[in-house]
Amino acid sequence: GNTYSYLVPSKKIRFLYSVDPISFKNFFAEINLGKTGFLVISKSGKTVETISLSLASINLLKENNIEIKNNFIFITDPNDNPIRKIAKNYKCRIFDHDNIGGRFSIFSNVGLIPAAICGFDIEKIREGAEKVLTHELENFGLTNSSFNASSINYGLFK
Repeated sequence: GNTYSYLVPSKKIRFLYSVDPISFKNFFAEINLGKTGFLVISKSGKTVETISLSLASINLLKENNIEIKNNFIFITDPNDNPIRKIAKNYKCRIFDHDNIGGRFSIFSNVGLIPAAICGFDIEKIREGAEKVLTHELENFGLTNSSFNASSINYGLFK
């Protein structure tokens, strides 16, 4: 996500990581609440920091009479969990978290929704990924790529 904001500086994506009250206060002092959208992502939906930051952010919006459901999008596991309950309680848009973690999540809704917010062409991203994958599959073993190495590693430890 931070990479997107460097590539497209006109689209300001900020990340709220810390539950530290001073960091929280400073973060919100720099933004316009009325023009800010919140994308809450928690694979398990049980991450304490994410829950805390979500609820604190929601309370700030409520204090400023800003409608929650129009300013929040949640991505979380499809099972019943605290983050999903918060999203449902405020009638926010919820996307199921694809069961993909780590660096591969860039091609799931976790990576593509922020990319779309920044104005990237999602179809072109997927087309590019498909081209790389097709090339690697057609040339498996002929190149010294990380794809081949990780595939072999995955196969050995599966």
